[in-house]
Amino acid sequence: VVDVAIQPVLGEHPAAELRAEVRRALEAVRKIGQLVRVLAPRYRPLVVALDVTLRPATIRREVTYHLARLLSNGWLPDGTPALFNPVNLAFAAPVYSSPIVAAVHAVPGVASVTLTRIGFLDQPAGAGSAAVAPELRFGTLEIARLDNDPTHPEHGYALVSLKGGR
Repeated sequence: VVDVAIQPVLGEHPAAELRAEVRRALEAVRKIGQLVRVLAPRYRPLVVALDVTLRPATIRREVTYHLARLLSNGWLPDGTPALFNPVNLAFAAPVYSSPIVAAVHAVPGVASVTLTRIGFLDQPAGAGSAAVAPELRFGTLEIARLDNDPTHPEHGYALVSLKGGR
């Protein structure tokens, strides 16, 4: 059995018509005795928690707005993809904690950032664990997902605790 997973451009599940089209195309080149299955990717929703300290003159509402967009699957005002935009994610690609911390620290007005949790939504937070994993690993057909959409928390979310600012 040969499993082939496909991810549409927008990061959602592929339509049945698209899967059938890919299956037909692969049928012509498969080896005798092989069964080809075309599957949707298995999205693994993430939870990221951060403690962010702001500089004294920083307006909290502005930083909150920037962080909500940065820690999502959307686009930033300058047209670049947010951290968890499907453009930045791939099958089995690990998610590293250091680029998340660096991106949040680069937001104007942020003085310091501490990553307090990074993990999968379906796994409880480590009880009393002082260290945060430097990376999350994924299976062959898995893709990270963090939409940070309050109407769909099951698609992953970020929790940001702000200190300082005004």
